[in-house]
Amino acid sequence: MDSPEPVVESVDGELIAVHKAHKLARRMFVAGFFCLPLLWGFNVWLFWPDFRSGRDAVLSKFTRRSARGFTVHQQRFIQQAGHNSSAHQGLHRVLRTERLAPEEDHAGCVWDPSTADMAQWLPAHGQHCIRNALNRLTCEVP
Repeated sequence: MDSPEPVVESVDGELIAVHKAHKLARRMFVAGFFCLPLLWGFNVWLFWPDFRSGRDAVLSKFTRRSARGFTVHQQRFIQQAGHNSSAHQGLHRVLRTERLAPEEDHAGCVWDPSTADMAQWLPAHGQHCIRNALNRLTCEVP
């Protein structure tokens, strides 16, 4: 008499053969390392019943590792998003205060090829012009 193949239940109630579930869980775990960390979260979600109960040792191993990887990734993602947000606000604060600064002299912001060599003009006037351009996003022509 042929015994039925063991199955694992997924979160949506679908029955998956154990060997296919092992292969799928392992592939999603490995794929998470290749810039697809959401697959770690999906791996845990898909095999949630076995993740909670730990009935299958192989599935439990891969889903627990996926849960750790997903948690670490999300912590780093949130940390980076917070850092970028605060850096972005700081940049706006700097640009806003510099735009409100008193007018600076714009003489020399335009390079005239007939009067000066570019190699001589740039060190003397280039930084001034670039700073003014960044402050106003355009360099005024005298």
